[in-house]
Amino acid sequence: MELLKEVCGVMDAQGFFKINVFYPREIAIKSESFNANILCDTGLKMFEMSAKDRKTNSYLVQNMVGMAMNSNCVKHNLKNDAREQIKLFYNCIKTDKRQYVAIRHEHLGVLLDELEIPYIDLQHLLCPSTRKLLEKYNTRVCQFHKIAVPDKTKLRCAEQKCYALLRWISDFKKQYEDLN
Repeated sequence: MELLKEVCGVMDAQGFFKINVFYPREIAIKSESFNANILCDTGLKMFEMSAKDRKTNSYLVQNMVGMAMNSNCVKHNLKNDAREQIKLFYNCIKTDKRQYVAIRHEHLGVLLDELEIPYIDLQHLLCPSTRKLLEKYNTRVCQFHKIAVPDKTKLRCAEQKCYALLRWISDFKKQYEDLN
C-alpha cells in the first residue's frame, strides 16, 4: 500500500506482437493533472510475420484492439514512436516524490523495464481483470475507438482502462484507510 503513495499516474497500451515482442499501437496515460492518448506506428507488416503471429494479430485487430496495426488513412498516418511517447508521457507526470507508474499489463511492464521506468503492477495488489474493471466502472472510450470500432463490445481501449484503473486505485486506498 505504501508504494501507491508514490504513484504519479496510470498507463496502458494496446498493441500487437511479433516474435513475442509487444509493439504498442495505442498508448494512454492518466494522472490527477495530465491525460494523454496517442496512436503509434507499430512498423509491423503482416506479410513479414510467421503464421502464428499473423493469426494472433488478426485476432487482436478483430477482438481486442479494434483497429489496424498501422493506419493507412493519410489523416491519421502518425509516425509516433511508442518508446519515445512513453518516455515523454512519463516525464510529464513524474515528480520527485512520485516516481512510479501504475499498470495492469505484463507486456507493458517488459517495455517499461527496458526504458528503466519504475512501475507497480496492480495485479500484485489483486486488481481485477480488465473485463471486471470495465464492468464495475463506466468509463469512456477514446476518440480513436469511437471512430475506428463499430462494435464497442469488442475492444480494449487504453484510455478507458486508464480511467478504470485510476478509479480502482482510489477505491483501494479508501478501503485501506477504512481498515486502519
